[in-house]
Amino acid sequence: MQSALPVGRIGASGGAALLKASGFSRHTFLVGQSGSGKTYSLGVLLERLLVHTSLPLIIIDPNSDYVHLGRLMPREKVAMRGRPAMDESAYAALGEAMAASGPVSVASAEGGDLPLRLHLSDLSLAEQAMTLGLDAVRDADEYSAFMDVVEELSSVSHYGIDRLLARLQRHDDEWSRRLLLRIRNLGLAGWSIWAASDEASLTSLVAGFRAIVLDTGSLDDARERSVVALAVLGLLRRRDERRSVLLVIDEAHNLLSPDSTDALQRAVVEHGVWVAGEGRKYGLHMMISTQRPQKVHRNILSQCDNLVLMRMNSAADIEELVAVFSHVPRSMIEEAKSFRQGEMLVAGPIATTPLRVQTAERWCPEGGADLPTTWANSGAMAPGEIVEASATTEFEQTKGEPR
Repeated sequence: MQSALPVGRIGASGGAALLKASGFSRHTFLVGQSGSGKTYSLGVLLERLLVHTSLPLIIIDPNSDYVHLGRLMPREKVAMRGRPAMDESAYAALGEAMAASGPVSVASAEGGDLPLRLHLSDLSLAEQAMTLGLDAVRDADEYSAFMDVVEELSSVSHYGIDRLLARLQRHDDEWSRRLLLRIRNLGLAGWSIWAASDEASLTSLVAGFRAIVLDTGSLDDARERSVVALAVLGLLRRRDERRSVLLVIDEAHNLLSPDSTDALQRAVVEHGVWVAGEGRKYGLHMMISTQRPQKVHRNILSQCDNLVLMRMNSAADIEELVAVFSHVPRSMIEEAKSFRQGEMLVAGPIATTPLRVQTAERWCPEGGADLPTTWANSGAMAPGEIVEASATTEFEQTKGEPR
């Protein structure tokens, strides 16, 4: 029997909002402007998929928001806004279900369950060259020196950048020296993502996983994040097995932008376009989350059948969604302008009919979170001391000027 995912309450009736688990075999697009509750709501969807299905999850998490997925919060904190905490029997049953769902592993550069480290050989030859900033035509001689070293390493099952450097240092030609200089000047050898050649790589540690969170928010360099995404997407694209996997990419505009100019970023986008267009037949399903639809490559967005829409005020973004998700009535998409925090429109194969939903409670702690607004609390100045003109000063100073 296929599962139904309890993700909240239907706005008008207050009844339970249930999503069809099987609908996540189609690609899903979750979008909402800053402050709409997008991160929280994505967490709700991931928790329900974890507990109510056996679908393996790979989550690329650039803000460390989901590093606690699979760890149940204390009972008194598991409650929808304005409602009492979950009762003891339901909480106990939830704990048992979460334990039975399988472990969630976090790969992080800051002491997670798994090291967020890769071998250079986890990348294809072309991807390795892009990581080193090499162009086969522009840098023909350095590229040739790189190819010579890779040929020497062909007898080993895998190699890290440490082994590549060691081989280059044995060569006494000018172009090998230039390649060494390039690697040093780009700071590539010092990246935290590189596993030594005698260490296990992340790609070999995740076999048979239930859920894995790639905490790319623990990486300082945007290029390292691109390489991790490149390795994971490339691994999924080149894998032999036909096993269903849900690939979740939060803040997808960082990896799947239509305006990518860097070779590494363009390669990530190319993999993303392939997964969106061809991945389903190989069991690869996507869920991508972002603040603006126009910041995600159109060839990816157009392959998403499921829409999860939260508050959206931009007229241009509304028009983009109307054009792409033509199966959803325009009037329902335009309602997103009036959504409250945590409210969402759900449409596509995951919902029998489009639903306006108030998101349910989170079961697991949030990782990254907004800074508290304690600065808004009244300070030392007593209410009577507030200058009456202060409420209009800013407007008067900026009247007529765009902000």
